[in-house]
Amino acid sequence: MWRRKRDTSPEFQRLIALARQGDPWAQAHIGLSYLNGKEVQRDYEEAGKWLRLAAEQGIVEARVWLGMMYLDGDGVRQDYKEAAKWLRLAAEQGDPYAQGYLGAMYDEGCGVPQDYLEAIKWHRKAAEKGNVKSQYELGCMYAAGNGAPQDYGEAAKWLRLAAEQGDPDAQGYLGAMYDEGCGVPQDYLEAIKWHREAAEKGNVKSQYELGCMYAAGNGAPQDYGEAAKWFHAAAEQGDASAQFNLGCIYADGAGVPQDFCEAYKWLALAAKAGGKDAAKLRDEIAAFMTSSQVREAEQLVVVWQPVRENEVPPGEKIQIRPGKDGRTDIEVAAVVIGEPDPYGVYVDSERIFDMREIIEVTVLNGGCIVETSRGEFCIRMLRENYNTQLDSYAVVCSYRRGDAIAALLASAKIAISNGMAEAIPRLVRRWMDVVGPALEP
Repeated sequence: MWRRKRDTSPEFQRLIALARQGDPWAQAHIGLSYLNGKEVQRDYEEAGKWLRLAAEQGIVEARVWLGMMYLDGDGVRQDYKEAAKWLRLAAEQGDPYAQGYLGAMYDEGCGVPQDYLEAIKWHRKAAEKGNVKSQYELGCMYAAGNGAPQDYGEAAKWLRLAAEQGDPDAQGYLGAMYDEGCGVPQDYLEAIKWHREAAEKGNVKSQYELGCMYAAGNGAPQDYGEAAKWFHAAAEQGDASAQFNLGCIYADGAGVPQDFCEAYKWLALAAKAGGKDAAKLRDEIAAFMTSSQVREAEQLVVVWQPVRENEVPPGEKIQIRPGKDGRTDIEVAAVVIGEPDPYGVYVDSERIFDMREIIEVTVLNGGCIVETSRGEFCIRMLRENYNTQLDSYAVVCSYRRGDAIAALLASAKIAISNGMAEAIPRLVRRWMDVVGPALEP
């Protein structure tokens, strides 16, 4: 890894001088630069210092980010009351993100007394400005009757707005409402449409429901192969009901080749989650298996690990398509890469590429190749055991026109050392297609 030195450009120094003279916009700019590591090495302490100065002078962006720092405990002691203080000031200035966060804090009683009326008030303000998370939360609150009389029609209205912006939870909820005729006319075609949108983004509930709808022939012709596909996707994420159904499908050979080992595996996993029927059926299937097949199936159960939501099997590609707000599939790509910031990937505080520049992600064993409008990057995942999330990441190499040959050789060396030899042919092809011509006389 390489580290970028602190920026000493004349423009940045000019902003520092203005900030020291009390200019609130310069203070906000400097604070955000330290927070994001965009122009300087990331430094939460410096970020907090400058953002507070700007926030005290009324800069709404500074108030939002200072509130978020206290909410997350980034560079400051985590303090929900202090977070609520700054987010409230920004919310009262009309910032939709601050309004949404404040609504969530009232909903959960985090830093403020729990108050559903206040929660729905702030979520509505944010939702009316297009905040997708608040649109979803507002729909959920109307559906549950929290902060307002239960109103499924109003719930469907807000969930639809969030679903049309690409929110998978809203899409799944709306699909369920169409399936049940709750707040909207019952319509299996609409149900399957919205469940598919959510399922393709990794929503486990919609994956399971989609499997059930294909198995029953609701909203689409009965198709056990398609049902098995979606039950498998949900089962891999640990959904016990999907695991049970998938085990039954393998046992019957409905839509898939009959496979008692696979049937045993999925039923055993469902049984581990507490399914009594699954345990009984597993034991019945074992009677048709040889002892070696049972041992093989039990080993499959031992080594099985749940797939993280939105995680993609090695070798598959994700085509990046902007949603209505330009973020839908970008956020999915951010999850695949393991980068918590949906707007950028950093190495030692320097932004390497903007998530909005991504064209395609190819998933590899232990990493991925990210093709962007500025080049192709080899990403290595570092898994840490924090709720099975990809919590760390490392950009291990990219080619650069200024030193293309050296970068290509470095790419190959780093890919091999990190167990990503399968990335080399593609990196070479990409180098030949894009960089190679630039080197020709």
